[in-house]
Amino acid sequence: MNRIGILVLASVLLVGCGGGGGGGGGNPGPNDPGYISLLDAATEARVDQVVRDYQFTNHIAGATVGVVKDNKVVLVKGYGVSDLGPGTSADANTPFEIGSCSKSFTAFGLLRMLDDPSLITKPGIAALALDERVAVYLADSPNVAIPPAWENITVRELLSMTSGIPDGSSNTKIWQVIVAEAAAKGVDFGPGTGYCYSNPGYMLLGEVIQQLSGLAYADYMKQYVFTPLGLTNTIVHLPGNTPATLSKGYSWQGSAWIEPAKRSPLSSFSSGAVVTTAGDLAKFLLALEQKKILKPATYEAMWTAVELPTRSSQWGLGWNVVETEDYKIYRKDGGLPGYSAQMSIYVHAGVSVALCTNETSVPTSQIVADIVAAIKDVETEPNPPGPQSDCD
Repeated sequence: MNRIGILVLASVLLVGCGGGGGGGGGNPGPNDPGYISLLDAATEARVDQVVRDYQFTNHIAGATVGVVKDNKVVLVKGYGVSDLGPGTSADANTPFEIGSCSKSFTAFGLLRMLDDPSLITKPGIAALALDERVAVYLADSPNVAIPPAWENITVRELLSMTSGIPDGSSNTKIWQVIVAEAAAKGVDFGPGTGYCYSNPGYMLLGEVIQQLSGLAYADYMKQYVFTPLGLTNTIVHLPGNTPATLSKGYSWQGSAWIEPAKRSPLSSFSSGAVVTTAGDLAKFLLALEQKKILKPATYEAMWTAVELPTRSSQWGLGWNVVETEDYKIYRKDGGLPGYSAQMSIYVHAGVSVALCTNETSVPTSQIVADIVAAIKDVETEPNPPGPQSDCD
């Protein structure tokens, strides 16, 4: 594998600390053509400091940040580099792999069908129901075979990670094989009785979209999600549509970066194949805050944690939902070899943040919590742990 020396780290951080417009830091101005800032200089400087600190401590070559506040996008900015070879700056328009953040998009796409049955073209299916068995919608699928253990799993259980379908992934196997391997294992618990993060479960949801709409998942998402929301720099990654400016993915190994083996987009499918920019993620978060396209009741269902027999799953429909007396947070993280990303809506703070990086292991939820704290000019914002897993 290609190894890049430790001496590059200093130059990366110098790029990340470079001067420019706004509050200073990052790569604004001529080097960041998509740069947006409606923040005062002191607030932007605090955000810059958070990102720079994590770049140094976590060896993050490049990062982009999008922030929503007061019902508008207030910051979109790049830091560091997207390609260590030529030293290309990571700017606000740089596309990144966002891995499992794609699941929130998949959930949104499926919920569009819930609200608009006219999007369904499959004969014999008049509407989508969250509590219908997914086997009903996939009865004629050429891509998946529903085993007996999955027969009673509902759409809601897939969306909320409470189906019991075990997790699974691969850098090289196509998604149909990943689902078949999970099917051979059955379930880790009875549907609706536990929480288990499941990539194969979200691949089934992508196939539901394909079967009900009669469109390829990528085409459906472009037509009914990305375009209506104005996400002009967002695609479902396919073998033939890799953006020329896609950030290279890296992993810090002791004293040097390596470029880890890439995951095929045919392995990720609807569980992780979206490529986008921080600016488009900020637009997405703003659209969600404004409750665009979907019905109010659908948003309520999306952001209500599904209850298990003994506790909350802490999962709504496509989002980790954490609510206490002191705070309410909707969030989704994502990771692929060479990439880590995060989307978080801090409802109680009135701030939403999108973060994209080209480093494999990054504490994205903590970085976002610290960015929210910087925006609010407070000491800390909560970063609660993820839900309790019941996977075998």
